[in-house]
Amino acid sequence: VTNPVSFKTPNDLKIYVNQYYDRSNFPIMNKEQGDVGTDLYILESSIDQRFEGTRTVNSGPGLSYTGIRSVNYFFENYRKCEGDFETYKQYVGEAHFFKALMYFNLLKSFGDIQWVDKVLATSSPELYGTRIKRNIVADKIISQLDSAALYLSADKSNGSSRINKWMALLLQSRVALYEGTWEKYHAGTPFGVVSSSPEKYLSKAVEAADKIMTSGLYDIYSTGKPESDYNDLFGLRDYSANTEVMFWTKMNKALGIHSHSKLYRMELPEGWGITKELADSYLCTDGKPISKSTLFKGHANIITEIDSRDPRFRQTVFAPDV
Repeated sequence: VTNPVSFKTPNDLKIYVNQYYDRSNFPIMNKEQGDVGTDLYILESSIDQRFEGTRTVNSGPGLSYTGIRSVNYFFENYRKCEGDFETYKQYVGEAHFFKALMYFNLLKSFGDIQWVDKVLATSSPELYGTRIKRNIVADKIISQLDSAALYLSADKSNGSSRINKWMALLLQSRVALYEGTWEKYHAGTPFGVVSSSPEKYLSKAVEAADKIMTSGLYDIYSTGKPESDYNDLFGLRDYSANTEVMFWTKMNKALGIHSHSKLYRMELPEGWGITKELADSYLCTDGKPISKSTLFKGHANIITEIDSRDPRFRQTVFAPDV
């Protein structure tokens, strides 16, 4: 579809932004990828290079600007739409959301990066431009999400079709929390930010999260059975009536939308396991860490280790008495 005949109707805009509804765009919202690669998980089939001390920085960018160029193309053309703005503002909000999400992924990988607000050509001087400071990038991402929240629907809907205002606020809270804690805990190090202001971002994280919490649309999932709720939450087939999950994939075998992975008791992708550090982080039922609680039975075996611990521990790892 060529430019002259596209971007004419709200449906044209909808079709264009549909391309961003790809699982690869949602690593921070995908339980199979969210914590994989952090120090909480290890690959069972090999020793992680981080533990060996042999991991090196990659020689080239692991993420590209292809998606950002694509969404900038949308912003340069969507005003050609002949419909009333109210009929397509949802898709403008989605474009702001996905641009923010793409940049957040870049920010987490590289810190200081370039911010591009237009479609570049092969001769554009911006191709050889310099990076800008990470906190400026974070501010721009948060601004994109302000626009997204303004235009996106406030309707909760079914959570499996299109993103909404509350999902934009969720991402904004995460971006602000990430940058705020980065600046706070990296102050005075080579990775710190000059004239950092972590409180600004942490306050923004609270503000965005509070809007979601007070909306009355979402709440913590619970059936009053803590010994099974955590496991059941990740094993549901339909989340349309779930009060906690905001965005999910509706499986449909007829349409080829399904998961190839098995349904595990623990919500870890195949081939991965948790570290001892993560296992030891589960509190005892008196609310104290294992180093402070008299309830902890020791590491003699998995049964004693699980006993009197946060019930989510038993629902995360396999135990012989289950």
